[in-house]
Amino acid sequence: MPSYKLIPTPHDDLDTEDVEDRVAQLSARESNADLGRGTLPETLDSVATDVFWFEYAIEREFEYETLGGEHETKILEKHPVVFLGGDFVAIGNCNKEVENELQEFLETNFVPGYSLETLNFEESTLQQIIEQAPDIVKADLNPTQTSEPEQISGRDRRSLKATDFWDRYEGEPVSKVKVKLPNEGTEITVGFDKRGIVILYEQSLTMREQVEALQYVADNVLSRFIDPHYQTTLLGE
Repeated sequence: MPSYKLIPTPHDDLDTEDVEDRVAQLSARESNADLGRGTLPETLDSVATDVFWFEYAIEREFEYETLGGEHETKILEKHPVVFLGGDFVAIGNCNKEVENELQEFLETNFVPGYSLETLNFEESTLQQIIEQAPDIVKADLNPTQTSEPEQISGRDRRSLKATDFWDRYEGEPVSKVKVKLPNEGTEITVGFDKRGIVILYEQSLTMREQVEALQYVADNVLSRFIDPHYQTTLLGE
């Protein structure tokens, strides 16, 4: 299941002109480092002028053992970077080291002068997503009553809204939710984690389908509930 984190970006100052040339210039193959890093230009694709994606590559050393002894080679990690045509860029969910590298890459090459941060979902945002979603498939809750477990999870193939579980726990603090969202006639199931992870649960999604789903989430969910500027700061402020 593909998962992403989103980075709020200042739309008016997002510099994506001549993106094809820029992505080519930032190619990992042009890196002078012993372990290359940068874009893979051949992966650049788009669904609209301002909605496009490419893969960011990181070369790493890898040691392996054979009957003939230990050997060392290089392997290539690939991380998707998706510009969603508005106030958000999505990056493939990754560890903090790579996340920081991708943020710095975006700051340097596409949003100069800004310090970027990945998005976390506030409790109020998750509650609003629940209220707006047609169906809640799964929710992880943290009940406030001391007699309850510290965390409780409920799920239903149709919607938790129609169950006794939801009657009892509706309104309790939520840390993760899985909901069904309409997307131009095609229903998609999306998970939102308080750490800011967006999970697409449909199987065998093409990259174009993933981007279209992320664009729907950005345009119709996040843009309604989140101020994209609160985690975007001018350097020096």
